[in-house]
Amino acid sequence: MNAEKPKFKDIFNRQEQEAALENAYNPQKKEKAEQERIDLYRKALTVFGERK
Repeated sequence: MNAEKPKFKDIFNRQEQEAALENAYNPQKKEKAEQERIDLYRKALTVFGERK
């Protein structure tokens, strides 16, 4: 009974929804982000050395 009412922004995050919508209609943007992540991973491997 003493619980606070949920805030609308906690239920519906507009920024996340807009980003998901943009990625759904613009797959190139998603591919670019994935490629950047792969590049950073490779860079980290060269800096810290590959460990198997």
